[in-house]
Amino acid sequence: MLVTQILGSAINAFGIRTGESPKYDVIHEDGELAIRRYPAFLRARTLTAGDYTASSEANYKRLASYISGHNSGNVRLYPPDSLAQSNLRGESIAMTTPVLQAPVEDGWTMAFILPRKYTFSTAPKPLDATIELEQVPPQTMAILRYSGNVDEDRIQRKFRELRGWVQSIGWRSISEPLAAQYDPPFTIPFLKRNEVLVRAEPLHS
Repeated sequence: MLVTQILGSAINAFGIRTGESPKYDVIHEDGELAIRRYPAFLRARTLTAGDYTASSEANYKRLASYISGHNSGNVRLYPPDSLAQSNLRGESIAMTTPVLQAPVEDGWTMAFILPRKYTFSTAPKPLDATIELEQVPPQTMAILRYSGNVDEDRIQRKFRELRGWVQSIGWRSISEPLAAQYDPPFTIPFLKRNEVLVRAEPLHS
């Protein structure tokens, strides 16, 4: 167990990701900016009032509890020896990436993407009433990828940059944006993979 924990910490610190992530097709790419087409996926989502830092911690604890066995099947949703991600205390926890966050009125949402083997009907149901399962339909997303540490101000700046690029290529944003993080907090900052995403469509077919 100790060797596994040490290896997991090293993998996360150097930005090596072993977990499942949603698949997508690239429609258009321009450096760190892109238009992608995502298939449908299932996610567990929760919401907490408050600023980015406070709500992130509360949301994460709820979702981590759900995927670790606090659910209708009393099962872990991921292999217990997975090294895909670590929680806010640096403990190993198996999960897919990225973690999705979005600002809402008076707070932030957070969502974990469930493994592809689950459907809405087969996934264990949350026992925590603040968590809901959502089947996200196929969608076209504009994305901006960046590295480094993340805070609310930086997320908002990246949102504005992404929306400006979407407009410049003859597309338009048609949803509120999402923030995506692929690595735990203690990963070396310049190796962290972060993204902002927004649903988008061309102005002219």
